Amino acid sequence: MGKSQPRSENRNVRDVMIKDVVSIDPSASLTDAARKMDDANVGMLPVVEDG
Repeated sequence: MGKSQPRSENRNVRDVMIKDVVSIDPSASLTDAARKMDDANVGMLPVVEDG
């Protein structure tokens, strides 16, 4: 089995959040989004207009 994780009710958002959020513009290509996610080692990106 994998390493056990602390129970979620004992954790705060700040314990798991990313402080420097990586986002992407809605006009970006899927290739750019995939590259950005890979570079940042994240599984999703907020899509932000003029952000």
